[in-house]
Amino acid sequence: MTLDGMDEDGTPNNTSSGSSGSTRETSDDSVPTEVNVYNDEECGDEDHIGSSTFSLKSSQQYLFQKRHGRTYHTFSAHRDYLLPNDEPERDRMDMQFWAIIEVLGHRYFHAPIADNPQDIIDIGTGTGMWAIEVAERYPNAVVIGTDLSPIQPTWVPPNVTFELHDCLQYPWEFSRRFDLIHTQILNGFAIKIWHEFYAECFRNLKPGGWVESHEADLMVRSDDDSIPKNSAVVRWLNLWDEGAGRGFRMTGEELGDTMKRVGFVDVVVKKMKLPIGVWDKTQMNAGMLSLTALTEHMEGISTKVFMEKLGMTEEQMRGYTEPAVREWRSRNFHSYWDL
Repeated sequence: MTLDGMDEDGTPNNTSSGSSGSTRETSDDSVPTEVNVYNDEECGDEDHIGSSTFSLKSSQQYLFQKRHGRTYHTFSAHRDYLLPNDEPERDRMDMQFWAIIEVLGHRYFHAPIADNPQDIIDIGTGTGMWAIEVAERYPNAVVIGTDLSPIQPTWVPPNVTFELHDCLQYPWEFSRRFDLIHTQILNGFAIKIWHEFYAECFRNLKPGGWVESHEADLMVRSDDDSIPKNSAVVRWLNLWDEGAGRGFRMTGEELGDTMKRVGFVDVVVKKMKLPIGVWDKTQMNAGMLSLTALTEHMEGISTKVFMEKLGMTEEQMRGYTEPAVREWRSRNFHSYWDL
């Protein structure tokens, strides 16, 4: 879903696609089995951008927690982010990214920004793919990607930089304002209180700047009732929602209303469908990518939620994930995410 809007006095525009995410919660009490220490002393003063931001250029040692055989972030460790940050998760994020780009018609944003933008930021950049692709298309722009995990590549266009940054620690302390602020799939994972987030986006935009969010409310849908209510997929989804906190996620329409309350006008919501599987012949590549990202990585998506939030053993968790994977791969379900 995509939302557009402009401030009443002709200042910031705002474009957004999507639904919710997770808040500033304290992390659980489980103890990580292994910690790789990030050496803060290796960062010089020029690298300490602010209390919530660090440049990635000076140190290759970062703090990760190893739990259940997966690694998780510990920058801004109070943030209870549910997904890992290791190589399998990076592969999943890249597949998800390209599936979304397919659905968007091979466009990286729909906001009508100027032909020569100078400052662009991708909040929650993940592997940095969006920031890299946009930097290549706008070589005169400074493009920043921020995330809780330093998992981005080092060989990137010269006009893109990556920073460790907690997007929920306000106020942001960037040295510039932006023509475009972008988010993708933070709803249900990184942001729960969208009003605060969009208010901070508003404060950090240039006059005429835009926000574009490509988000989903993480509710699997089917237009032909091909997902039985007693299916393994539905059981897995309900348990994931129970552990992750369904009540904080928002639909695209709710996000649009939130933007209006912040002060944006001309808000537009564009609804799209991201298929799961190849049943939609017009989006077969996107469907295959999203199916693979989900079924090959369901254990990583589920581990922290099922084992730490719901208190299951690994064997119990697999009793829910493996049947759901088999059902999705059977091609009997014509399911999709609202994007």
